[in-house]
Amino acid sequence: MRILFSTSLLCFLINVTTNAQWTSNTSLNTTVSDQLGSNEATPLMVTVNSGSTYVSWFQPVAGTNYELRMQRLNQNGVGQWGPAGLLVSNFPQNSALYRYDLKADNDGNAIVAFQDERSGHLDIVAYKIDPNGTQVWGANGIALTDPASSQGLAPNIGITTNNDIFIAWNAYNGSNKWIAVQKITAAGNTSWPNIMEIRDITNVKRYSRPTMVPSLVDDVVMLYVQETGSGFGVSTMLSQHFDINGLPVWPQPITVSTYNIPFFYFPAAVNDHNGGFFVGFNTSLPAAPSTGVVYLQHVNSAGSTWNATGVSASTLPNSQRFSPQTLFDAVNNEVYVLIKATDPNQGQSGVYVQKFSTAGTVSWNPNGVQLVPIQAAYNDPNTFSLTPTGVIVTYSTGSNINKVLNAVKVDTAGTLQWSANSVPVCNVNMGKDDVWSGIFASNQVVIVWMDERNGGGIYAQNINDNGILGSTSGINDNIETNALFNIYPNPSSELHIYVNSTDFTSLQITDLAGRVVFNKIGDEITSGNLIVINKEFSNGIYLISMTVNENKYQKLWMHN
Repeated sequence: MRILFSTSLLCFLINVTTNAQWTSNTSLNTTVSDQLGSNEATPLMVTVNSGSTYVSWFQPVAGTNYELRMQRLNQNGVGQWGPAGLLVSNFPQNSALYRYDLKADNDGNAIVAFQDERSGHLDIVAYKIDPNGTQVWGANGIALTDPASSQGLAPNIGITTNNDIFIAWNAYNGSNKWIAVQKITAAGNTSWPNIMEIRDITNVKRYSRPTMVPSLVDDVVMLYVQETGSGFGVSTMLSQHFDINGLPVWPQPITVSTYNIPFFYFPAAVNDHNGGFFVGFNTSLPAAPSTGVVYLQHVNSAGSTWNATGVSASTLPNSQRFSPQTLFDAVNNEVYVLIKATDPNQGQSGVYVQKFSTAGTVSWNPNGVQLVPIQAAYNDPNTFSLTPTGVIVTYSTGSNINKVLNAVKVDTAGTLQWSANSVPVCNVNMGKDDVWSGIFASNQVVIVWMDERNGGGIYAQNINDNGILGSTSGINDNIETNALFNIYPNPSSELHIYVNSTDFTSLQITDLAGRVVFNKIGDEITSGNLIVINKEFSNGIYLISMTVNENKYQKLWMHN
C-alpha cells in the first residue's frame, strides 16, 4: 500500500486564507451589485485575457434618473472598485433604458458607449476605463452627436488592430433613420471633423443596427440593416468595408443574404480574424413564412459570401428555431451556432448547437446537437463561450417571472460532457435577464446576469472546463503529482470530486482525528464522473482517499 502524506504541508494548508469571492453555492453566487431598495439593470460584461471581468449596469437614482456604474472582478471574483463599484456617469438619463455596448481594447481597458440626455435629448457618449478604475478619457467621457439627428440610440463599438475605436449608432430625425459613425483614437481624440453617415439622401431607405469587426490595421467591416417595414422577415442585412478615414472600400454595399430578418432582430458580426465576419441570423423561408429558421453566413475581406442565402444551421423537424448566437474558434477554424428550438406553437423550448467549417459545411447532424430537449419547462439558451475542449452553454429554465440558470458543455466532437450533463449555475428561482458570459481565461468562464432575488441586482458565477463552480485556487494542489482525481473548488462548503480514472475501488473521507466520515464503493465511481457530496461537514481539514487496487491516493480538502 502506497500512502503519501506531508505533515508540513498540512500545517501550511491549515493556515491558508483566501479572499476569493467565487462560490460553489448556487443559492448565493457572487454579488456584483445589489443595493437595498435599488433595481440595478441591463448588465453587460467583458472578460479580458488576464482573467479580469468588467461589468457595467444602470442603477436608478433620484426618481427616474439612472447612473452608469461599473465593477472589475479579478480572476478570483473579488471586486476591485469598492462595494458600490465605480460611478462612470450620472448625467441625466431617459426614463427608459436602451441597448448599449461594452468592449475591451487590445490593452485590457474597458470601452463603454451608451446614451444620455446631457445635450437635452438622447445622444451617444463613450468612456474608457483602465484596470485601476481611471476614466482615461476624462470624467465626462466623449460626447458624440450627429447635428442632423434629434436622437442617437444603440451604439456599437468596433476596436481596430491599431487600438482605435469606431462607434456607430442609430440616428433619427423624426422622418428618417440612418447610421452615424465616429472614430476615436486610443488617446481619446475624435479622428474626423464631421460624423460619417450611412444614409439615403432621398429619405426613403432606413438604415440601423450596426455591428463592426476590425479589418487590416485600422479599418472596420460593418454589418448593418436596411429596414423595409414591420413584420417577421422585412429587414435586409448589408455590409461595407470602411477605411481609416471612414471611406467605403467596396464599390457598393453587399447584400449579406437574400433572406430577410425580423424588424426586431439585432444580428451580430463575429470576427473571422481574417478581415471578414460570420453572422448567425433568424429568418423564414418563402415556403413557410410563419416558421422561424436559423442560418449562418460568412462575409470575407473582399466582400464575398458563401452563397446568396447562407447555410441552414438546423433542419430539426416539427419545430421553430430562433435566437442564434455565433462563436468562431480561430484555433481549430470552426464556427459554432447556438439555437433556441421550440415546438410549432412556441409553448415549449429546448437548446441546440451546430458546428460549421469555415467553408460553410455543417459538421454535425443536420438538426444540430440537442443539449436540452424541447420541454414545457421552457429551456432558453442565454449565452455560450469557447473553452479549450468545446463550448459551455448557459441556459435558463422557467417562466419570465421565475427562472433558474444551468450550464451544459459539448466537446468539439458534439458529445455532451459532465456526468450529469447539466450543472446548476443559479438555483434561486426568480426573474432573470441579460445573461452574458466571457472568454475562457484563468481556467474558467464567468457568467453575469440581472437577478430579481432582492428586487433587482447584478450577480456573477464562474465555471471551469470540468463543470466545477467556485474558487480554483487555494489548497487544491495535488499531494501526489498524479491527477487521477481533482477537488474543485477548494476550500468550499460542498465537496466536488472529478474522477479521471476507471480503476478506483473506494473513496473514503476522514477528519484529522482519523475518524471515517464518509465511504463510497468503487462500482459507483466511473471515469469522467463528477461526485458531489452533500453531507454536512464541520468546518476544517479533511483527508480524501481514493484507492486504486492496492494503491491509495490522497488530497486535502478544506470545508468552510
